[in-house]
Order: sequence, then structure tokens, then C-alpha cells
Amino acid sequence: MLIRQPTSEWASPTFIIPKKNGTVRFISDFREVNKRLICTPYPIPKIATVLQEMEGFTYATALDLNMGYYTIRLDPDAQKICTIILPWGKYSYMRLPMGVAGSPDIFQEKMSGLMEDLVNVRTYLDDLLIITKSSFDEHLTQVGTVLR
Repeated sequence: MLIRQPTSEWASPTFIIPKKNGTVRFISDFREVNKRLICTPYPIPKIATVLQEMEGFTYATALDLNMGYYTIRLDPDAQKICTIILPWGKYSYMRLPMGVAGSPDIFQEKMSGLMEDLVNVRTYLDDLLIITKSSFDEHLTQVGTVLR
């Protein structure tokens, strides 16, 4: 997540909610920010289309990119806009947070671009599906390519 203390006129309220596993989740309320953002839509695939494309596969591997949005760095202006306020101070996200309008579009565009040359890979936000119709060894080769 990487956050820093900012000098920003922005401040979205944030709450800490405990999770069942004993860790906590930060929930930032970016509704007021989202009202002011101009988003650049990017096509997000329909699950039904992805499932149709899978027809006839021999092997499939699903990968879920844990906290994938946080791999996208924000520029200094976006960091100011993505400032949150907590009881002990203000902090700015240095990476793309969930909850900001356009985050899914930005992440889907990045993932689609990264995987565009890999014909056996389907991307849906932070989920990757590697499907092959050949041998298990070929499937493992495809998985290795994605992981690299």
C-alpha cells in the first residue's frame, strides 16, 4: 500500500475494519473524490465471454494477484487526490487504491497490455486464467511464461 504523510488539501475518510483472520482492512471512502474525477473507461471482459473461450481446454491454472492494484504507482498529483484521513493524521496512497473511480479500468488496461502477446492467457482485473489444449508440460511452460 505504501503511504506517506502529505501536504494536501484532499482528505477522504478512512475506517479500519477487523478481518476474521486477525488482520485489518482499510476502507477509504472516496465518494467525494469520485464525483470530481474524469475517468477513461477501458473494456473489462465479460465472465461469460471468457468462459466461452475456455471451451475444449485440457489444463487450466487460475492466478489471483493479491493486492494487485497496489502494483500501480501514482504520480504526485494523484497521490494528493488519494489522501486519506485517520484519527492520527493524513496520509497519501503512493499506489493505486481500491475504491477510486477508474481503478478497475486502469488495472485492466495494464494487465491486458502485459498479457496481450500470450494467447493462452485471459485477464479479468486481478485474476489470470491460463488455458491450454496441449500437454501438461506445455501448460507448465505457459504458466512459467506468465510468472516471468
